[in-house]
Amino acid sequence: MANGWTSERRSWQAQLIHKWRPWERSTGPRTPEGKARVSRNADKGGLRATLIKLRCTLREQEKVRCRLVKYRHRRGQDALLSTLALQAHITEFAANADGSNARSRADSFQPPLGQLDY
Repeated sequence: MANGWTSERRSWQAQLIHKWRPWERSTGPRTPEGKARVSRNADKGGLRATLIKLRCTLREQEKVRCRLVKYRHRRGQDALLSTLALQAHITEFAANADGSNARSRADSFQPPLGQLDY
């Protein structure tokens, strides 16, 4: 074997482990610190968390954009002015989005009537 474990050695080790039964004494983490540490076992690190926040922010911006487009169509306003207002509101939303409560802001967003009436 390339790693030094022959089939006889592997079977002997398996027999010993079955005698020891270490799985019966395994308790996992006991302290809050240990539990917090193992809760991050699947964490990939790197850009993953940033990408998840970005995806959430983009999803919420799309909700706001759809509401603004629906509002524009209901109001029947000039396309150029409505598009400029739409871009301004999306930019403002993106500047204020910190990811913490973006979902509640997007769900409760109502286009400001005074700013979109031209």
